[in-house]
Amino acid sequence: MLVENKKGFTMKIEETFSQTLTSSSQKNVQFDGKFQNILEKNMTENVKSDDLSDLNVDSFREKLLKLGSVAFLQEFNIEKIENMLREKEKELKAKLGLDDENKSAEEKSKLQNMLDEMMVNYKKQLYEQLKAKKELEALQKDKDKKPSLLAQVFSKDYSVNGLNL
Repeated sequence: MLVENKKGFTMKIEETFSQTLTSSSQKNVQFDGKFQNILEKNMTENVKSDDLSDLNVDSFREKLLKLGSVAFLQEFNIEKIENMLREKEKELKAKLGLDDENKSAEEKSKLQNMLDEMMVNYKKQLYEQLKAKKELEALQKDKDKKPSLLAQVFSKDYSVNGLNL
């Protein structure tokens, strides 16, 4: 009887083990399928973004080589200012209610004139800021080129009573 119990117990363990193994392998197949789908999705998204960034880098490099660094920077600053102007104009149009259909043509005309004047002033302000920034950078470059007062003092030869110091 003791032997029969061991055989039955062993058979039961083997049966439970095979069921667990079967269900585990089915779960792994499901998991592998999900993992494969996620991996493929991420790989295609990364390839698309890499292609786009490569394109951006290539166009940046070509534009830089074509214009040179100074002209490229100037053009970049102008584009930046133009974008800021467009954004400001949208913002001001919304605040002034220029798109409001309930306003008369006369009101819209006055508001448009106000907007135009504000945009001219804003544009001047942006260009003045850019000019001031450039001047500050130029001063900083000049300052960096000139040796400090202490360096100037130590770089000169001094002689006292025929002795060089």
